[in-house]
Amino acid sequence: MATTTQLDQLCLSFTLSEQRIGPLDAKLADRSGYRGTGTLTLPIAGTWTMKATVRVSDIGQVTVSKTMEIR
Repeated sequence: MATTTQLDQLCLSFTLSEQRIGPLDAKLADRSGYRGTGTLTLPIAGTWTMKATVRVSDIGQVTVSKTMEIR
């Protein structure tokens, strides 16, 4: 049986290293059951790195990075 865990903290940021832009904080907000933002704009095309950091305990966190092409 799957269980649901309340997230204490979720941070999402975007960096375009080749143009020295970022990290841009997505400023996620709790939307009653999910996290989202209506204010994030990636200003130019390129290969961006998205980084998500989740706090998993009082002293632990996990960070995952993924590149994505914005045209």
